Amino acid sequence: MNTAQMRLAIVDQSGNKTTKVNPATRLGPVTIGSTTLTNERSRSGSRAQPTAQYKEAATLCDGVRGMTSGRYSMTQHKQVLDYKRANFELMKEELGSYNYEVLMNNKNAEECYMILKDKIATATDHHIPRKRIRPTNNPPWFSQEIKRLINARQHSYRRLKRYQTEPHRQEHIHACRAVGRTKKSTKRNKEITVAAQAKTNPKSFYKYVND
Repeated sequence: MNTAQMRLAIVDQSGNKTTKVNPATRLGPVTIGSTTLTNERSRSGSRAQPTAQYKEAATLCDGVRGMTSGRYSMTQHKQVLDYKRANFELMKEELGSYNYEVLMNNKNAEECYMILKDKIATATDHHIPRKRIRPTNNPPWFSQEIKRLINARQHSYRRLKRYQTEPHRQEHIHACRAVGRTKKSTKRNKEITVAAQAKTNPKSFYKYVND
């Protein structure tokens, strides 16, 4: 049974088949709300018009297929403050323009803290832009050179699979060894640098350990 012979039948709660259309998948019966989707062989060559039930179900299936196939990215971008583009002079002027004696008059310590926190947050939003960063699973010592060598290794593997010759096999072996050597040396140099700066830059040390 090929794909052209398959049809997707929509069966309502009463058991009556409403339409037959091409299937999106070869899965078994799937229930979406009050609609049950089943795969079956077509008995007629005519193509029925999709109903509202099918359109609703097909829209849901398209979204699921898109998320699982990479059409829709499930990776959430993280927004962080971009201090390199911050204007600290204007931020300082804005924070100095408030009359804190009036704002904090007859306020307890907790209320004064909340007022100051709110003013700092407002000035931060005004004068420190944000940037979006993509989360990555790469280790801290991963570099662009390693990425370039990995891409070269993949290309050499494709050439080896295509031509199956001894020169291409040797090329792929050298590419694999280059990736391994570069990974070891880069990781070792990174750890030496972090260890040497452990006392002067403990934040970098603990960041590397936690990652």
